Amino acid sequence: MYFFESPELAVYYVFVLFFAYLVRGIAGFGSALIAVPLLTLKLEFIVVVPVIAVLDYLASVRQGLKDRHSVSFPDLWPFV
Repeated sequence: MYFFESPELAVYYVFVLFFAYLVRGIAGFGSALIAVPLLTLKLEFIVVVPVIAVLDYLASVRQGLKDRHSVSFPDLWPFV
């Protein structure tokens, strides 16, 4: 199965990912809850889950690096 069998599918994928990460940006979570079910309508589950996992990881790393100055590391040590 090709990912972009038609331009309409490419637009669908972009729209789903945009909406899912818009929700993640507003709520702080939920991108996988939205993207996985909607993308599995057109793609196989075995393809969708690793792609979303990598995208979520990259988004978390980017946000973590951006906000690391706001973290109080001494307060976190008891939890570690």
